[in-house]
Amino acid sequence: MWRTAGTVTCALLLLGMAGALLAHVGLPQRADYSGLGRHNRLHIAAEVGAYAPPFALARLQGGILRSSALAGRATLLNFWASACTACRQELPLLQEWQETAGDALRIVAINLGDRQSVAQAWAAELGLTFDIVLDPRQTLASLYRLPGLPTTFLLDERGIVRQVLYGQLRQAQLRDMLHLLRIRTVP
Repeated sequence: MWRTAGTVTCALLLLGMAGALLAHVGLPQRADYSGLGRHNRLHIAAEVGAYAPPFALARLQGGILRSSALAGRATLLNFWASACTACRQELPLLQEWQETAGDALRIVAINLGDRQSVAQAWAAELGLTFDIVLDPRQTLASLYRLPGLPTTFLLDERGIVRQVLYGQLRQAQLRDMLHLLRIRTVP
């Protein structure tokens, strides 16, 4: 009986010490182990409150789009692929918002794994005019740790992730995202 009571007492003492240590030191933030470094004291990570990971990808329209070119205005980064049914339904909504928001919002659709000809056919069929970039090897998708498609990141004018939405966007969700950055536009 003493042996069992002693074991329980020891276990409780160790558990209490571990709790005290945890309370003193704290848990690591996700960006501490998933981030890509720091910039101006903020983490670079694909999560809310961190700078979005940088990229330089081929534009469907020609040339290279660098994430540094996005600075100065709110940006929606939307990851999609032609095999994604929800993406097909979402892209026309994004086009509508791009036309309505004008210069207040930049939309960048990041195509994952499709051939350029497939992405071009989709863009033509859906009448997409916003930037479409190609991530054929899904390198950026890996950096952004995508759980699935579509996934949308809202960046403020400094490139800081303000919101992440998984799955197909709806009008109300998009309106709420833009309201978060005080972009007043309603299609």
